[in-house]
Amino acid sequence: MTQDTTPEPRQADLAPAPVDQATPDPTPLMERLGLRYMASISTTMVVPDVADDTIHLLNEAERAAMAGIVRHGIGLSALIGALSGLATAIVEILTHADFIAPERLPAPPIVWIAVATVVATVVEIALIYRVCLRSVNALAQSAGLVVVAQQEEILRSLVRAALELPNSATPAFGINPRREISQAWLIAVGLIYKAKVSLTNFIFKALVRRMLARVGLRVLEALVAVPVVAIWDGAVCWKVLREARIRVLGPSAAQALTEMILPAGRALSPAGIEAVFAALAAAIMSQAELHPNLLAMVRELVGRFGEPPSSAVSNSKALMEALPTLPDDERAIALQFLCAAAALDGRLSWGERKLTRSAFEAAGMRWPIHSLKILTARLSNGEAVEPGDIEALIQAR
Repeated sequence: MTQDTTPEPRQADLAPAPVDQATPDPTPLMERLGLRYMASISTTMVVPDVADDTIHLLNEAERAAMAGIVRHGIGLSALIGALSGLATAIVEILTHADFIAPERLPAPPIVWIAVATVVATVVEIALIYRVCLRSVNALAQSAGLVVVAQQEEILRSLVRAALELPNSATPAFGINPRREISQAWLIAVGLIYKAKVSLTNFIFKALVRRMLARVGLRVLEALVAVPVVAIWDGAVCWKVLREARIRVLGPSAAQALTEMILPAGRALSPAGIEAVFAALAAAIMSQAELHPNLLAMVRELVGRFGEPPSSAVSNSKALMEALPTLPDDERAIALQFLCAAAALDGRLSWGERKLTRSAFEAAGMRWPIHSLKILTARLSNGEAVEPGDIEALIQAR
């Protein structure tokens, strides 16, 4: 497993697609700015001297380097958050009636607090983004992946992780990630995510306000924002860098898993090919987005079998209908690909759990949740995946 089997990238894969100058660039502004910044720092940073193994297997030197990058990024992010919260708290305290009479201020206290909050938040976000982008780039290079400006797809994937931008929902190879999810649910998820920091801050302030009011120090409740924002920014940075590491290791992991499940030269019937593509399409639809690691696995299969049949990727029912009709060996391969796709993004969502369980029930087999969790953890941590990990997914009827 330590031999480098990663093929040389094709020029067509690395070169950015030509852009019609007359057509406006649909890329979001934040992503464009992130791409420019990542491209600029990627050409100047030095790749550390690490062992020459496949990217998805991390040796001790790589693990130590990545752990140091993560700790540094989290520490900086927490410090930035604390300073941002402190700046707002100082203004809130100084404009309190216990310090300055409201009539002596040229504007109401709420205006001063609002201005301080906006300025501190803008600076905080800009600095956090910078820390995340530099940390993500350092993670990529510490794993031996030299990110250059020509590798636009890799750059976009890492920039989206650093800026916490959602994965692409654009259909690829006929697979529409959001075919089976309602727009109302997407809007609700977005609103809940945006409200998390404010809700956390509100709850902490409410609790501290009750405690401080009893000892006459209610004015200090503004300082609650300091640890809240620091902890939140540190947690966000940790989440960003975890996702970035998974994306860094994803392409080679997708290749290795595909070869492990379906060795080169292994033939499949037309129905078996459709079932394998249906498994990947169903995994993508269960997430309602196109994770770059799953796209890498789809590309591996497209390279072998060509474009997937539209009947196989139209909806998740195609997989459930195909599984009972397949020979035992091809049914096992389809289920192994489904599990690999569910684990390849480093986490098992509720939708992926439901999908894999339904698929194994449709195939008349026991749901290997324990083995699936082990596979997910190995991929998330950059550990070696052995053939036994794949074989354990197919248990007795």
